[in-house]
Amino acid sequence: MKVLFIFPYISIVELISNTLPAQLAKRGYNIKIACYNKDKILSSDVNMDFYSIYSINISIPRLIEEFPYFIRLKDVIRQIQPDLIHINNLPFLTSLQSTVIAHGMRIPSILHVHGVIGMRNKILELAQYAFIRTLMRRAFRDATRVICLTKSDALEVQRLGCPYEKIRIVPNGVDTEKFKPRRETRDNYIFWGGRFVPEKGLEYLIKSLNLVVKERPEVKLVMAGGGPLFSKIHRIAIHYGLEKNIVFKGIVAHNKMPALFGSASMYVLPSLKEGMPYALLEAMACGKAVIGSDVPGINDIITHGVNGLLVPPKNPKALADAITQLLEDKNLRWKLEQNARQLIVEKYSWKTITERIERVYFEVINELQAFRKINEKNM
Repeated sequence: MKVLFIFPYISIVELISNTLPAQLAKRGYNIKIACYNKDKILSSDVNMDFYSIYSINISIPRLIEEFPYFIRLKDVIRQIQPDLIHINNLPFLTSLQSTVIAHGMRIPSILHVHGVIGMRNKILELAQYAFIRTLMRRAFRDATRVICLTKSDALEVQRLGCPYEKIRIVPNGVDTEKFKPRRETRDNYIFWGGRFVPEKGLEYLIKSLNLVVKERPEVKLVMAGGGPLFSKIHRIAIHYGLEKNIVFKGIVAHNKMPALFGSASMYVLPSLKEGMPYALLEAMACGKAVIGSDVPGINDIITHGVNGLLVPPKNPKALADAITQLLEDKNLRWKLEQNARQLIVEKYSWKTITERIERVYFEVINELQAFRKINEKNM
């Protein structure tokens, strides 16, 4: 089967090799990837073809990094002639374009929702909801299926106009061979990795660390990643005098992440909003005790006291207490580590998730074939 994946943009090409398109390519699918890419350089260590589509891009500093509109997308689709189009991310013009064009060309399409909206500020959030409630209603109508990562996202897109019968829930997956327990754990090391953006709740993480080090000055927080809030978070750390307690790694190659997870005592994710974070799945696959905010996308994975700890979002004191609890109670930490790894292997390995995606693919292909047979009989 030839599948065309459409992304609005790809910021780190390396990540494609560790997500769904690469997993399907390894299973024998003919995978093509089309997106806006201002650098015009796309490649992967997995056998996939990349198409860089010329686009008009909207960029507003500190608000919107990339918001492209594809030019000649239909020509690219005609050139590729896919059996199915897999469209990624919701509040983007490219997703609307892709579903409308696929519908017009009678190619089955899947709209994959990786979280409903991104949190930046109230104005941008309102703009995203307005965009989804108006223009994206047609995308919901024209897409053959809509895949959501969590039940909460499924309920939200249904409320925003997506027909219930089109929705399928399939979470993200993780490579459980690459991300697995290691022996080099260092005591008193906390790890966070991701993008420095408002929805990650990093200000509250720094404030919680400030509380922890008052009792345990030997504790260190390792932070990996980049993004628009990097400088701000760095300034907050200096404000609290935490320069010796925080290690800013910057952007780290994905193939080096297992070592960072492995060396930490625990992984923390103080997010205010999530789709379904790969980093959380990867940390748990590495057998790490995890602490996360009690918000959808995180509480879909973590069961409090069983495979991790949940704390209220925007609550530095609760987060600090949870961190201290895991630092002091090694028996609890061990229990959470074991259960975290077991959960990921059983329910979130790429093998399991890819098979669930395949079932959706076969569903829409069979539906199209049945529709064509009915039309042929009526001609």
